[in-house]
Amino acid sequence: MTKTGKKFSSYPFQKLKAKNKVLLVNVENYETRMALMNKGKLSEFIIERNADRGIIGNIYKGRVDRIVPGIGAAFVDIGVGKNCFLYVSDIYYDIKAYESWLSDSDESVDAPPLPASISGYDEVIPPPKNGDKEIRYPVTIEDLLKEGQDVLIQIVKEPLGKKGARATTHITLPGRFLVLMPTIRHIGISRKIQNGKERDRLRGMARKLVPEDMGIIVRTAAEGATEEEFKRDCLFLTNLWRKIQKRAETSHAPSLIHNDLGLTFRVVRDMFNETVDGLVIDSEEEYEKIYELVSNISPELKNRVYYHDIADAIFDIYDVESQIDRHLQRKIWLKSGGHIYIDEAEALVAIDVNTGKFTGGLDIEQTLVKTNIEAAKEIGHQIRARGLGGLLVIDFIDMKGRSNQRKVYDAFLDSLKDDRERYTVLEMTEVGLIQMTRRRVRPSLLKTMTQPCPYCEGNGVILSPDTMAIKVLRELKKVCRMTSKAKVMIKVHPDLQKVLNDEMESELLKLGEKYRKTISILPDPKLHFEKYNIELQDI
Repeated sequence: MTKTGKKFSSYPFQKLKAKNKVLLVNVENYETRMALMNKGKLSEFIIERNADRGIIGNIYKGRVDRIVPGIGAAFVDIGVGKNCFLYVSDIYYDIKAYESWLSDSDESVDAPPLPASISGYDEVIPPPKNGDKEIRYPVTIEDLLKEGQDVLIQIVKEPLGKKGARATTHITLPGRFLVLMPTIRHIGISRKIQNGKERDRLRGMARKLVPEDMGIIVRTAAEGATEEEFKRDCLFLTNLWRKIQKRAETSHAPSLIHNDLGLTFRVVRDMFNETVDGLVIDSEEEYEKIYELVSNISPELKNRVYYHDIADAIFDIYDVESQIDRHLQRKIWLKSGGHIYIDEAEALVAIDVNTGKFTGGLDIEQTLVKTNIEAAKEIGHQIRARGLGGLLVIDFIDMKGRSNQRKVYDAFLDSLKDDRERYTVLEMTEVGLIQMTRRRVRPSLLKTMTQPCPYCEGNGVILSPDTMAIKVLRELKKVCRMTSKAKVMIKVHPDLQKVLNDEMESELLKLGEKYRKTISILPDPKLHFEKYNIELQDI
């Protein structure tokens, strides 16, 4: 029984482990983790820590701090330390550019007018209009904003490295079935809904329910939804927008106006649908909240919500922890014996495929094709599970036949078909390279869960013992030549001392004789292998 007296749904965890899709939510005092399991394999993983919860989806009343015409952007102070940046394309109304960001939509049903301005500001963003003589085309950032201006913005991309968050003035409020666009009059249907009759039905309901001077995007989850479900979703979102407007009118910039839902509720809203066999959560308190939410928005799914009331940890029972560790490794082994290397840079991910131990049969070309196809399937899985984004370059093993390249390319595209993020894949080049871009909305799993090695300082390597010994010898020559002191002492890591004493002894003796110095090599275990300290003394 729960605290409220409601009975838990019977929890058939043994059967769930074998199901196609299971959503697991692990709630701790310091972090919440979500794992989407597909036939026992980790398909998607998201982690949200209470101390550094992301800001994507949050709405702020910001103040323009600086305008940079050269890049067509403004830096906006939202009160979180680092300013976010706002491109001219995220202010000026361009429905095609807007929809390319909002990957859930593919068409404009009504000819859209321009966004209505938001009241309650010192100055508002002027909505540019076709034929408006006061605005010259192309529109520049200076036409739309000026320093010190208040602006209502929503975060669409988390800060990454030295880059601040990216923002837009095109506010979107996602619901279970709909996305409300309060500033744009437009209707769109998810491109993933392919049935023509269903698209027409959903379009008709959207036209009927869309609030005046607002827009709606019908989400993929709306397939099969009733008009009553649309009404509930639309009412909830329009009421939410009114609250946001009211709060914006009475708040001073910079300030947070609307905080997006936590991970648990985003999972229910965005991922829990009829294709998921069960949602399992190990927090009784969060279970009750989710059960109530699902009962209201998708009552037909409430019996698929389970409380993990078993003593063993939820991620251990479903073998998630070991799979997370695997997705942090640079080298991924394939069943055939081949392997993949995944290297992440600031804005580029390089993926390299190798045959490894796999030798195959007598036909070398078929061996390469088999390895590449297996790698293509695994890479698609790794991209999603690791949350890789930005520019990705995949170096498959070079194949001679163009038809074989097509097989590998098609296998790779097939591996991406369930990806929720927007991506673009270019054709494979003659040398076996595939280039793709994938929308990155949060740091990857590796960047979230790891930090640069304090010893190698993120390089992944340190200088070899021979290289360091020669470097120290050069430094000693320089010091002996320049100093008048008779004694030169150098402190090095014990492993480096051993190399110097064993392999460079004769060179050190010659150096001492040449410059009439006494040279001492002393061990210091506290020193980094690449560091050394030189001290000079009179005898």
